[in-house]
Amino acid sequence: MQAIASMTNERVIGNDGKIPWKVASDLKWFRSFTLGKTIIVGSNTFESLPPLPDRTVFFLRRLKMESQCQASPFSHYVGKNGCTGRRISDYMQIISHPEREQFVIAGGSQIYCLFLAWIDEFYVTHINGKYDGDTKMPEFENFYENRELLHTFEGGHEVIRYTR
Repeated sequence: MQAIASMTNERVIGNDGKIPWKVASDLKWFRSFTLGKTIIVGSNTFESLPPLPDRTVFFLRRLKMESQCQASPFSHYVGKNGCTGRRISDYMQIISHPEREQFVIAGGSQIYCLFLAWIDEFYVTHINGKYDGDTKMPEFENFYENRELLHTFEGGHEVIRYTR
């Protein structure tokens, strides 16, 4: 399974339900990396996302998982906002799904914690600069043996791939 995130040196990933920086090159990277894949996020992250064409987005709540798609391997029935899925306790279906390599964990903090043991590749844009934030990235670096610099964007922002 893969994950993608952006964070500052202070581990900030969000502030008041939004990403506190605007780095166009990082948004383009997110789009190209996630195109055609299934993105799994928490409900707060889901509410802050713009429409994401050509991607399926599932969001997890404490009691259930929902999707904005019309059909999914996890859905029970179609609700007013798309497919309503299983309870979050059934997230084991996600990690054992045969196509899980096409799943991308994309936040927030609690969702990264929930799936960390199954994330084989973690793509993190390290944002250069100081930003206020109320949501922090959990510690994850010690779970990965390898670090590879993939991209350096204007402004000194770096994408690092962490692998086991």
